[in-house]
Amino acid sequence: MLLTYAGRYAYFTERLAAISALLHLDAEPGRHSGYKQLRALLPAVITNCGSLGCTSARTHAERIAAWLAAEDLAKVPTAVDELIVRLNDDLSNQWFLHVRAEFVSLYGSSEPFGPLVSKQFPSAIVDLEEAAKCLALGRATACVFHLMRASEVGIKATLHALNITQVYPTWGAYIGEIKGAIKGHPDEAFFREIVGDLESIKLAWRDPSMHVERTYTMDQAHGIYRAVGIFIETLATKVGE
Repeated sequence: MLLTYAGRYAYFTERLAAISALLHLDAEPGRHSGYKQLRALLPAVITNCGSLGCTSARTHAERIAAWLAAEDLAKVPTAVDELIVRLNDDLSNQWFLHVRAEFVSLYGSSEPFGPLVSKQFPSAIVDLEEAAKCLALGRATACVFHLMRASEVGIKATLHALNITQVYPTWGAYIGEIKGAIKGHPDEAFFREIVGDLESIKLAWRDPSMHVERTYTMDQAHGIYRAVGIFIETLATKVGE
């Protein structure tokens, strides 16, 4: 999904309207500062319209830019008015998803759980990033799906670190096996903390299987996101893939 900000297009419309007012007052086309302002603004308008698929507005903005370059100014004031209309028309055909301010960093982050986690668990990077994006966009079940995939990377790393090769169908079975394997381990205290983190995920997840088989509310997704974050960040301090 394209990352964009609504304020940018509100700014373009506002600036074009102000420039239009100046151009229509100019008795001698080309002498007023409105033309200078328009020349400065058009490249950004063209670029952003292209990025968002506002093809009609972009084509018209390019036409105005060509007229300005050729000093063919007679049609420019009216053309700027038309550009505002086209921009609004093009935007009316677009759908925008609102991301609340407190979630913008989640949507835009490529390392939502920090660089150490990304370094230690490279195969989980995509799912962790997608989980953050889904949480920011209110897609609770999709968020949990990606979190569980990322958690499995951490679980496999934990099992490998403890030389556990048996495959189990449930989280509870894995947790029980890990508990048995860490007794007397040099890092027993650390792995007991990891077990506690896994139990928190299991409790938040409310599903004994190793697959996402239900839908989740946003409150549940937030809880699982926090639990997985604590688990994967703690695990990354001593264990990696």
